[in-house]
Amino acid sequence: MTKDHWDRVSKRLPCPQCGHDHWCLIAKDKSAAICPRTPSDKRAGEAGWLHILANDRRVWIARPYRIAIDTNSVRDLSQLAARYQVVGEETGKLVQLALMLKVSAKSLRRLGVGWSRGQECWTFPLRDSTGLKVLGISRRFSDGAKYVMRGHKAGLYLPRDLPTDLSSTTLLIVEGGSDAAAALDLEFWAVGRFSCTHGSRLTAHGATGASGFAAGAAAAAAPPPLSPRMWPMM
Repeated sequence: MTKDHWDRVSKRLPCPQCGHDHWCLIAKDKSAAICPRTPSDKRAGEAGWLHILANDRRVWIARPYRIAIDTNSVRDLSQLAARYQVVGEETGKLVQLALMLKVSAKSLRRLGVGWSRGQECWTFPLRDSTGLKVLGISRRFSDGAKYVMRGHKAGLYLPRDLPTDLSSTTLLIVEGGSDAAAALDLEFWAVGRFSCTHGSRLTAHGATGASGFAAGAAAAAAPPPLSPRMWPMM
């Protein structure tokens, strides 16, 4: 099959192997899937492992839906994130993660990274566009797997000291918490999206909204959602 025979997974059509809505591929005729998370007997290059679904009994039903998230009605998890951060410092897990990711512990602290003893994973707070409310906690395990805690919302990786006026500086918009930490180490101001397919609306609101993380740069945003000085990192 060529690349024209494959579709990327989505929320309407998640991967039949791992259940995720990104990175994986599904054949247009639904006869096969390529999943980078679930191993099989046949490797499909760097894309992942090939899974034949021709004899699979799964029923494929695509249902379009839209979810509107009002961050004002979402509970604030700032206290939970703060407790995890204290544990991360006390156990030395924050420094351990910094060595693993080859970033500074200082940058991870600015992002509020912590450690969960019960789940044995690092925690990254996901904030709203103002940076004042934590919408969810992203977990990173020692094998590199990353999942949001059940019932939590996806948000942005924001340093706690991000200034409200960024009109005279450069803001990097990157993907993920580790990339945000690396950008901070390079002495850039940075905002991390939850993934390449999530966080665009929160990022746009923060970059142009009167109460967002870059409120001072709103006048320079032409056209929205990103100011000419807010270049996405590819």
